[in-house]
Amino acid sequence: MKLKLLLLILLFSACNSSKKNIVITDNHNSKNSLDWTGTYQGTIPCADCIGQETKLVLNQDKTYSISTIYQGKSEEVFEEKGAFEWNDKGNSITLHRNEKPSLNHQYLVIENALLKLDRQGNEIKGDLKDKYRLTKNNSSSYNLKPNEHIYWINSRKVKCTGVNSMMCMQVQKKETADTGNWQLFYNSIKGFEFEEGYIYKLIVREIEQPKNEVPADFSSTTYELVEIVEKNFDNSLKLNDIWALISVNGEKINLKDLGRNPQLELNLKENRVMGNNGCNNFTGEIKIVNSKYLEFEKVAETRMACPNMKLSNQINNSIQQVKAYQLNNLQLVLYNSNGKELLRYKKID
Repeated sequence: MKLKLLLLILLFSACNSSKKNIVITDNHNSKNSLDWTGTYQGTIPCADCIGQETKLVLNQDKTYSISTIYQGKSEEVFEEKGAFEWNDKGNSITLHRNEKPSLNHQYLVIENALLKLDRQGNEIKGDLKDKYRLTKNNSSSYNLKPNEHIYWINSRKVKCTGVNSMMCMQVQKKETADTGNWQLFYNSIKGFEFEEGYIYKLIVREIEQPKNEVPADFSSTTYELVEIVEKNFDNSLKLNDIWALISVNGEKINLKDLGRNPQLELNLKENRVMGNNGCNNFTGEIKIVNSKYLEFEKVAETRMACPNMKLSNQINNSIQQVKAYQLNNLQLVLYNSNGKELLRYKKID
């Protein structure tokens, strides 16, 4: 009887012990739960350029390819391939460069995006934290038919000359829009109603007409709207105004040193820039303008002599170097390719 009692006590203890050792864990992580393969794109901050335009492709076999353009410095595309590894938690990756893990290329993997991490593997904080994001390109999920394409439509029409003088849309026919790379579009898209001030991403069907049925000087291709994928307000339209200069290279100007108040006028409908540098008038073309970047070309000025040409020449030289901008309330700040402040203007009421 004592032996049976002892066996029951041991059996009960063993059962309790085994229950205590049972640990329920959740094994779900980014590596095994997310559809992380694909192409990620974005422009992240750069220490010595306007922005680092990045395209990163992650493959199922844990290899990658990355292409980078250092905006404002060069249009050259730097490409690299290699392998990457997951961390122990399965929520972030590190790219290998020269067959070694690169602390400068660590990314947190989240739904449809990668967040660039600092060298310690931590999320970047501060005002610019949202800039360190590469967004997954999901256009392949649109199930495009052979005659369907992705079209981007710029936020404003511009003057153009077809059979007659007209206003043309500006388009890009690609999965991801490039900075300033807009092409004139002389046709219309059936079913699409353009609203100025918005940048569109569309799926457009191209239909080829028999050439013998197309009048001379007309395109044999017609276009039909399939779907509006995105419609986003273009903040760059807020630049379309007249601005009064308040500082050069961070130093407030003294209007007494100049013949008149320096001003800048941006006309986005005509892609024109004009104004004066306190002495001479200048005029030119807007080469690039979007939500972050602004660049002028073919800027010419009059040749009148004034008492303080040093400051006027400094303003004129700064205009030639503009690559980017920020709008802070009613102030417009212009920067060079290295992010140095050149000119600061205020909006004229």
